[in-house]
Amino acid sequence: MHILYLDYDGVLHPDAAYWHPKRGVYLHDQPGHALFEYAAVLEAVLDPYPNLSIVLSTSWVPEMGFTRARKRLPGRLAKRVVGATFHSRHMQRRQELARIDTGAYDVGSLQLNYHTLPRGQQVWQDVLRRRPSQWLALDNDDEGWPEAERKRLVLTDDMAGLGDARAVLALQQVLADFVS
Repeated sequence: MHILYLDYDGVLHPDAAYWHPKRGVYLHDQPGHALFEYAAVLEAVLDPYPNLSIVLSTSWVPEMGFTRARKRLPGRLAKRVVGATFHSRHMQRRQELARIDTGAYDVGSLQLNYHTLPRGQQVWQDVLRRRPSQWLALDNDDEGWPEAERKRLVLTDDMAGLGDARAVLALQQVLADFVS
């Protein structure tokens, strides 16, 4: 399995997305920008890689649920989605593990709170669990990535996302290296 770990905010639109109970998700103070405005760019870049699946590594999943977060993507991207780094089932398992005293360390203190884990660690835990044959990540957050795996991260600018030609070129290069 070949996987692209995909963040939304700072990748498919500026990183100024907020959720309000009455308004839903919206971009705050970003005139001229729209949610998922760069999704078509990602679709075009991924077209030559029909066997590349997407795993969502976005805060949208724990906030609104996997199904709703996936449905926000355009159809061709949504069809590629096979999972998310966050899943309530895995969090429940981590809570069970946290109750087991290993004698060396508290597993829960390392893994229990998904929201406080750096993005790199969220993705890395999923890589270890899912074991894809090839993977890369598209994100605007470079915190917590294992040093040996940083070459798999395509880092985008918080505001420009895939609207930056350099980020698109970097993604194309990493895809050619890891997924061909």
